[in-house]
Order: sequence, then C-alpha cells, then structure tokens
Amino acid sequence: MKIKLFIPLFFLALSTFFANTCLAQEGMAQPGAFLRMGAGAHAKSMGGAFTAIANSPAAAYWNPAGLAHLESISLLVSHNAMALDRTYTFVSGAVPSSRNSSMGISWIGLNVSNIEARSGDTSEPDYYFNSANSAFLLSYSYKFSSLLSLGMNFKWLQQNVYTASQSGQGFDLGLFSRLTDTFTAGLMVQDIGSQVKGEDNYIEHFPLIYRVGLAASFPGGLNTAVDFSFSKEKYRNLAIGIEYRPMEMLPIRAGFNQQGFVFGSGLHMPLQTMNLQFDYSYGQDPLSGSDVHTISVGISYKPVAMDNLHEKKNTKVAPPRMPLQYIVVQTENLNVREGPSANYAIIGAIHQGQKFLKVEAVGNWCKIQVGKKRYGWVHRKFIKEYIRR
Repeated sequence: MKIKLFIPLFFLALSTFFANTCLAQEGMAQPGAFLRMGAGAHAKSMGGAFTAIANSPAAAYWNPAGLAHLESISLLVSHNAMALDRTYTFVSGAVPSSRNSSMGISWIGLNVSNIEARSGDTSEPDYYFNSANSAFLLSYSYKFSSLLSLGMNFKWLQQNVYTASQSGQGFDLGLFSRLTDTFTAGLMVQDIGSQVKGEDNYIEHFPLIYRVGLAASFPGGLNTAVDFSFSKEKYRNLAIGIEYRPMEMLPIRAGFNQQGFVFGSGLHMPLQTMNLQFDYSYGQDPLSGSDVHTISVGISYKPVAMDNLHEKKNTKVAPPRMPLQYIVVQTENLNVREGPSANYAIIGAIHQGQKFLKVEAVGNWCKIQVGKKRYGWVHRKFIKEYIRR
C-alpha cells in the first residue's frame, strides 16, 4: 500500500518541478508539428507517457517496438475535432506476422478548413482555402526475447496548402524492454531524415525527436509511466501518466505534459473471440485554449490460426514424456490476460478450484491452456502449481 501511495505522489512532484521548464519550450511551431500531437485517447489521457507501455496499435506512433508483443489482430481509430476548424485523426492496424514479429499500417491526418485569405486589410476575406497534412506509416517489429524488441516505421509524408503541395519520407526507430515483472522501458527516435520537398524544390526538414520512457505496473490495478522528449531545436517535453482500475473494465487515467493536465477513462469489454475498447481523453488546446475531447475505438481479434502460429515453435521443441505441469486457481475469480503483464487486455476469467495445463512461465506470470488451442496468462500470486507425472 505504501508503494501505491508513493508512486502517484512522486510523479506529481516531478510534474510540479518540471512544469515551468517544459511549458516554455518550443516544438509545436516547427515543421511537422502534426506528427507530435499524439495518437489514441488512452495514451493522450496519460499525458502521452506511452513509450514504455505501447500495448495497442497506437504503438506504431509511440514506439513501434511494442507491436511485436501484440498477439491479436488489432485495429484502433481515434478522432478529435478542435477549434479553428481543425480535425485530427489517427487510424492504425497491426497483425502478428510470426511468433516473434508484427506488421502494421497507420495514417495520421490533420486538416484545417475555412482558412481566410486576404490581399489587404479588409473585413471580409477574398476567399477561403484548406490545409491538409498526412503521414502514412508502415511498421515492422521483431521480438528477440520476452525482454527485448525492436521496431521501425517508414513514413510517407504529404502536405497540401491551397494549391501548393509538398511530399517526402522519413523513418522512426523504437526499442522496448521488459526489465522486470513490474517495470518496462522504451526508447523512440522519431523523424529520422524526415523531410518534404515542394514544387519549387524547397526542402523542409523535420526536427529529430528523441523520447525515453519508463512504466510500472503494480498488482491492484495501478499503472504509472513517465516520458521525456527532446531535440536539438530546444524542444523539451515531460509527460507523466497514472492509470487506476477500480474495475478491470473501467480504467481511470490522468496525465501531465507541456500543454497542461489531461484526464480520461475507458470501457473495455472482453468477449469470447474478440475485445472491444472505448477510450476518452480531455485536455486543453494550447493554440486556442479551448477544450479538446479525443475518442478512440479499438478492436482486437485472435483467431484459432493465430494460436497455432504462436505455439508452433514450442510444439516442435517439446521433449517427449516430459512431466505435465498444472495450476489450480486459489482465488474466487482470476483474470486471464493476453500477455505476461497487467498492461495486457483481459481475455476471460477462471474461478477457484479450476485446474489448467501450464505451458510456460515468464517471471511471476504463467501461460496456461484455457481451451482447445486457446491460451492466456495469469499471475502466480493467485494460483498453486504442481506436477503430474
């Protein structure tokens, strides 16, 4: 309990200490600013401290290395309408391509409509025009072990203002590490060589952004994370996020970054063959000072063929006549998750006295067989293990 109380107070102290420094920094006025607006209501409601969490298709934006830990076909759509006729949309899909790798495709779009154009000091504009910024991301991530994965994005960039257009490309590189059962770490290098070139051959270079993150997941539904971003162009941003789950289906979140405090919640619904996820975040627009509401909808689906894909390697190397290991549930209701951490989605629940085959273990988490060709992870704190010869 002391740890649970200490972590939020520690992060709050950090936010107060860095607030004056971070809020005064530049960044949003530099080229490619739409690529630094965040992605997904879950991540935004934690202030953007998501580099070391990266457990959804939004990882394509925050840290593509996290995609390798997804075990389901996943889709995320996020949208928010802002003042000054601006709309910002993020769409991302991810598919595990092998036992240790995943691929993804994403789109980021910022559109500004009804921009007034004047040739002189007149009360009425001469005409109106629109601006559109887009980035298409192709992602690949590979998991070397349960402790380390790497990921990369290739970006195709497009900017249109009235009749002028610019296009170009760039890259992102990410690293994700599961340090312990409690802590994860992430590193992201964003916009490597990103640039756009116009019809007049003028080249606009995007600033190179470095982002490091650390996240912690504690029993009882408390998750915390902190990110720090910086560039050579004097851009600095501290992001701090806290998530608490009084109910597994209803997370409550709060965060802080250079734009101020943000808040949010979600509704997660694990079904028999898929998971549905709705997330919401609320914050302030630094440009207009108005409220910003972001809504995300996510869906993940894991067909039987995907189970075969992930278990194929283990089946080949399993030695003959090996003693079978089982677990028996010691608590009334126990959540079963997609992966070995409380950050992973819930795929179902098992009950006291039930017995299941143990497949493998990672730290304090055990992988068990919960049905025909269906597997999930449970915490060792709530089970008893035994061997049947």
